[in-house]
This record gives sequence, C-alpha cells and structure tokens, in this order.
Amino acid sequence: MENALNMIVEADRAARERVEQARQRREALTQTLASQKQAIDAENTARAHEEIDRARKTKQQKLEVQSRAISEREKNLAARLEERYNAGHAAWEDALFSAVIKGE
Repeated sequence: MENALNMIVEADRAARERVEQARQRREALTQTLASQKQAIDAENTARAHEEIDRARKTKQQKLEVQSRAISEREKNLAARLEERYNAGHAAWEDALFSAVIKGE
C-alpha cells in the first residue's frame, strides 16, 4: 500500500515537474515571440518611414518643377502685358481723354 502511495506521489511530483517545465517553455516562447514581433514592428515602421520620406521628396520635386513652370508662365504673361501696354497706352490715353472731353 505504501509502495502504491509512493508511486502516486512520485507520479504527481513528476507531472507537476512536467507542467512547470511546460509553463517555463511557454513563457520563454512568449518572450521570444514578443521580441521577434517587436523587431518586425520596428523594421516595418522604419521601412514605412523611408517610403513616406521617399514619396514626400518625390512630391516636393514635382511641386518645385510645377512651381517653376508657373513662375515662368507668369513672367511670360507679365512681359506680354507690358509689351501691349507700352505699345498701346498712349493711344488708349488719347481715346479716353477725348471721350471724357467730348462727353461721350
């Protein structure tokens, strides 16, 4: 009887030991997975920031090109307007003056 009790106690102790070892393995795996997840998240975040920076630079370059094109068009338009003004302002002044004086 005592032998049977000893066997039961020993089996219980062995089972508890295996359960504890399994818990420790699970805890170690959980920590390992958490570390790996953190490393993957950091890598993905860094990659996302790089892609965002690349897209931002590309967009900025496109905006600068468009801005230069708009500025060039504005300069050309201003030059054409200045030419028209210089070519016709005397005649426009005379016509306006005549219209005011004549009451037209």
